[in-house]
Amino acid sequence: MMAQTGKFLRWLFGINAILFFAITVRYIFILLSTVGEGAAGSLARLSGYAAMAGVYAAAFLMLKKGGRWARYLALAASVLNLPFYWVVQPAWMWSVAGALGLVVFWRQQTVDQLAMKTVKPPARAATAPAVPSMWWQMWFSFRAS
Repeated sequence: MMAQTGKFLRWLFGINAILFFAITVRYIFILLSTVGEGAAGSLARLSGYAAMAGVYAAAFLMLKKGGRWARYLALAASVLNLPFYWVVQPAWMWSVAGALGLVVFWRQQTVDQLAMKTVKPPARAATAPAVPSMWWQMWFSFRAS
């Protein structure tokens, strides 16, 4: 159950990374168009949104690989989700996802389960029918004598 919830949260982190990357690009254009008038506030927002996009993207990518850093980044991304309730009122579900992420990614075992690769069994070699192999045996026994 925790692994499925972790997969859902991983994809939520990926969606957040895309959203915050788009907001970062938007603020780059705002910063370029308002040179001199309030650029310091836009620059602070730009760096904040870029950092958030980076944390979400790193958590999304590292959860596929697993490891200790994947857990730390997932916890950081979960903490970033917590204040959404107070920032944007309809986004209470992101705060719930942040709290859920703290519970799910608290244990390293869950991150390791997410990173496990499913190994496909090797394909069976096709076995030829017995008739051609018997034919070759007869051919070589005839030629040897």
